Amino acid sequence: MVMRLCRPARTKRLRLAPAATVLPLHHPIRVAEQWATLDLLSGGRVDFAAGRGYDRREYRPLNASRSSIIRKYSKKGWRWSAAYGRPTGRSRITTGEEEAARARQIRYYKECVIAAFPGDPKTAPPSYRYFIAMVDRLRNVRPADLTENSVLLGSPAQITDTLKKVEAAGFDEVILYFNVGLKPHPQVKDEMARFMAEVAPAFA
Repeated sequence: MVMRLCRPARTKRLRLAPAATVLPLHHPIRVAEQWATLDLLSGGRVDFAAGRGYDRREYRPLNASRSSIIRKYSKKGWRWSAAYGRPTGRSRITTGEEEAARARQIRYYKECVIAAFPGDPKTAPPSYRYFIAMVDRLRNVRPADLTENSVLLGSPAQITDTLKKVEAAGFDEVILYFNVGLKPHPQVKDEMARFMAEVAPAFA
């Protein structure tokens, strides 16, 4: 589960947005229906965002093209927004659980992220070249490397403090990845609920 929290300068209400909705992979009516429903349930707090994504493997089963989606929709005058951070939301965990969380994160990097990111400089598009260095770092990542700059671990107070530092640095949007490393769905739902109850109010 991915959720983006945005706090525009003109309002203190938290906004909800996707990292990016990959339009060629979804039926347009279903996309419109789902986001309209979320907008109603959240009281008008939704910011819709679309993009081509980073994983070209998603396109292969549908024989869809990644090359023209952004140009096609930007020509229509759509407003695009970018995400500035990617912390992973977790709270109320013990030392043993923190170790398990770091192991889960590394498993996610090695089994999912590295395979999806373009890591070959010969084939990576110019706009995706920064992924190459990222793949090199992820191949050698260790649990000790996963500091507060990589994942959110600890109590709600610790997580709030970390996000306050991000806010103080000038960022007003973060992406929260709750479902990382094949986490059980009930755990994902619990972590999302606890984040909204115990951390999000500090940014409302």
